[in-house]
Amino acid sequence: MDNVYINILTDSLKEKLKILEEIEAVDDRETALLAEDNTDLKAFNENMDKKSVLIERLDRLDDGFEDTYSRVKAELGINKDKYRAEIKAMQELIGKISEKTVRIEAVEARNRETVQNKFRARRMELKGKRTSVKVANAYSDNMRRINKIDSFFVDKKK
Repeated sequence: MDNVYINILTDSLKEKLKILEEIEAVDDRETALLAEDNTDLKAFNENMDKKSVLIERLDRLDDGFEDTYSRVKAELGINKDKYRAEIKAMQELIGKISEKTVRIEAVEARNRETVQNKFRARRMELKGKRTSVKVANAYSDNMRRINKIDSFFVDKKK
């Protein structure tokens, strides 16, 4: 087996770590946007689009890593001693990737909760406004009925 495949795997892990760092930055921006009283929805959507692109890159990278690893898995298992240093370096990268993934998932969970709370509050606000409009309309209708004098006949014959 060539060291080429091991280099591809290592480079793939390094690239994955880099993309995860970019996702962390995007998540930090998302957290900042959600912390604002009036969240800029356009900026929030742009941020989400950016994150989607990064996630797609990450998925493609994972697929490539899995394909390459499936080719060299047997060789790495048989010659563990020969590739000990490379395996150790990849394990360290995988550890860093796992740590970043856990941190990203925690931030994502907090952001998801914040978004849900904002939507819930906005829904309640809109419901309150609808109720206010209904009450105002009902009051207006009642006042029109009160001020409306029904027509009546005055009989002048006696």
